Amino acid sequence: MLWVLPDVDWQAPWPVWGGFIYVALFSQLIGFFAWNRGLALGGVARVGQVQLLQLFMTLAASAWLLGEDIDWVTIIFAVGVVGVVAARALDCLFYANASSQTVPFARNLL
Repeated sequence: MLWVLPDVDWQAPWPVWGGFIYVALFSQLIGFFAWNRGLALGGVARVGQVQLLQLFMTLAASAWLLGEDIDWVTIIFAVGVVGVVAARALDCLFYANASSQTVPFARNLL
């Protein structure tokens, strides 16, 4: 097997390597265990809805911190997705104490 590597400058400053190690350890490794613990505590269906909001929180942070331009289409879809996630969360709370006989048929399809 032939490995072809591009020319890489391995002499990066220590802050660059520190940032790389931070992202590798906290974002990928430790964050993985925290996310799975959260899924175990709250349930996959309920906590998984939070992940749908991650993209829009990233958009908001990039606009606020980096000055990125966000167009109206993005805002409209962000509001739509947040509304659907909120409606689903309210639906779960509303039917949390209901028995399976009183839950409408359409609720079982979601």
